[in-house]
Order: sequence, then C-alpha cells, then structure tokens
Amino acid sequence: MCARKNILWLVSWYPDREQPVNGDFIERHALVASAIVNVIVLHIAWDAQLSAARIEKDDTHAPHLMVYRWYDAPSTCSITWLRKLHQFWKYFRGVIQGFRAIQQAHTPLDCIHVHVCWKAGFTALCLKWLSGKSYLLSEHASYFQPASPHAYWQDHPWKRWMIRLILRGASLWLPVSENLGHHMQIIAGRKQVYVLPNAVDTSLFTYREAGYHREFRTFIHVSDLQPHKRPGTIIAAFEQVAPRLPEWRLLLVGPIRNDVKNRWQQSPYAHRIYFTGWLKPPEVAMHLQHADVFVLYSDYENQPCALLEALCCGLPVVAPPVGGIAEVVNERNGRLIPPNNLQALSDALLDIANRIDDFDRIAISLEARTRFGYPAIAEHFRRIYTAYCAS
Repeated sequence: MCARKNILWLVSWYPDREQPVNGDFIERHALVASAIVNVIVLHIAWDAQLSAARIEKDDTHAPHLMVYRWYDAPSTCSITWLRKLHQFWKYFRGVIQGFRAIQQAHTPLDCIHVHVCWKAGFTALCLKWLSGKSYLLSEHASYFQPASPHAYWQDHPWKRWMIRLILRGASLWLPVSENLGHHMQIIAGRKQVYVLPNAVDTSLFTYREAGYHREFRTFIHVSDLQPHKRPGTIIAAFEQVAPRLPEWRLLLVGPIRNDVKNRWQQSPYAHRIYFTGWLKPPEVAMHLQHADVFVLYSDYENQPCALLEALCCGLPVVAPPVGGIAEVVNERNGRLIPPNNLQALSDALLDIANRIDDFDRIAISLEARTRFGYPAIAEHFRRIYTAYCAS
C-alpha cells in the first residue's frame, strides 16, 4: 500500500484566534484533502499582544491535518511605506522559519499547494527558485475580478509584476470557477486550469422537509452584508413585491451594519424584514432549510459558498451571472438576472415566488450535494495530487 503523501499548504488566509472565520472555505478544503493525503498547513497570523514571534501547532480537526500558525506582532512603524515593507519582511521570515520546522517534522514534503496568490504565492515562488520544489496554486480571491475596486488592474505596477511571476511559476492553477481561471489567463497567459470548487459540509447543509405549517414564505440572503453584496437593493426589490406577496418575508443573515440597519428602519415593510446577525454554520443551515428562495445580488463574486450551501439545502436561487455564478445556477435551480437592475430583481422575486412549487427541492439538493459535497471534492484532490505531486 502506498504511503500517504505530505502536502504543504501555504495559505494567505486561514482561521486563527484573531480572525476565526478568515478563509474558512480553505479550512474546509484542508479537511477534505486530509482524507486523501497528509495536509500540513502553514499560516502567518498577527497578534498585537505578542512580545515575540512563536509557532503554534493544531492537530485537533482531523487525523491527517496539522496546522502550524506562526503568530507575530504586526509592525508598528509610523512611516507607511516602511511599515508595509517591515510587515512583508516579518511575513516572509515567518514562512521561512515555519517551513524549516515543518521540513524537520514532515519529511519528505511531496508538494507545495498555495492557497490565494498573494502573499503565500510569493514565498512559494522563492522556495521554487531556491530548492526547485514546484507548487500548485488554488485561487479564491475577488482580486482577479475586474469589477472589484481592489482588483489586480488597480494595483501598484510592482505588485502586478510579482503576481504575474507567481501565476506563471505555478505548475497548475486551481481556481474555484472557470470564470476566475479565464481572468487569470488574461493576466498571465495560457496555463492549464483545473476547476476545484468550494466544498460544502452536507452533514449540515442538506434538504430537510419542514414538518410543520409555516406562517410565512421566506426570501433569504446570507453574506457579510458588505456594500458589494447590495443588501440595500435586495431590500428595495422586496419592497416592490411585498404588496403582491403578503405571505412572504425577507430574512438577512449576516452582521448588522449601520447603513443596512438604517435602510431597513426606513422601509414601510420593516415589520416583514428580519436580521439575524452573524451566525455559526449550524444556525445558518437551519435558516436555509426553513426558507424558500435564496437571493444574491452581488456586484462581483467567484463561487460564493453561501450560494452553494443554499442549493445543497434545496433552495432555488435568484442571482446575477457575475463571476462563476452562471456555472452553478440554471433553469432547474433558479433564475439568472442582469446585474445592477432593481426592476429585474423585483420581477425575478415575484416570478419565482409565484411558481415556487415548480422547483423540486429534493432534486436541487441532490444535484448540489453530489457536485459540492465533501466526497466529490475529495475525488478532485485525489486526481490532482496523483497527477501533480511526486510519490
């Protein structure tokens, strides 16, 4: 029987004690991949309370998943450009020292797998130059979406140059959507792309038939309610259809931002619009299972996890075809509508509410769980590591 491969994950984002949900979708990928190989995660995190850097090991999440978190205090330099340079140096130093510790404890390392190009990709590129060890590159970031105000095309020329080097240095790109892979190719030229979708924990996010009579039907939106998610537009669209759908309400799941709260308080239908605040995954799953339609109206996306989780719960979806959404939503599981068009969103909500019984929630859930559940994503990892990582 072949020995399990040791795969080093250099991650730009990952949950830590300061940011417990940062990059949680990468953590889910790590849990899935650890069923196939030994996953060794190296994450650099900042803690302003520290007087000296230290590394902490965490092996509590899965038998073949080890997480090394290198904690250091952020730079306190008062000069902006010097602070950024110092912070970058501290990051790079943490990766090198963490890498040395991992090399001693996990020999041999069969492959390096980068998650999110910047900054982890820079250290992988340096390790390739120094040791000849190749790396794979998973990408999740909206940085490569032109509609994002912080996109690659608006960045500093030196960083764009570095990003191109990192992309071209990878053996394989693993974007979460074909659309994201296409934008990466526009930037760095032709490269083999293998779409590696986000993973959904279907032990939580699955269809459950309501065993009781519900007074209201529910449109539900789940996000961090940032401006590019357009929660205000979703509220406005609900206001337009509310008089014709008296049995429907709108539920917004996510942190309650002041601008969204103010918009809600001004609504004549505020009594039918509800907020939950930030919830843990089991609570989100419960609300999705009790809802009827998932609504997303972002300016830009890649492959939003909340949308996949809604589909796994059997919800039909209303969403714009931005990023990779059009690769997921179809006539069987929802409606695609033009972005930045309030009337189109209102019309879609009214239409889908009036024909809600036309959607087969069990079939929607089964198709999504088959495509995005842990077993399906584990098979992707098996193929990737078999083909691209040394024995």
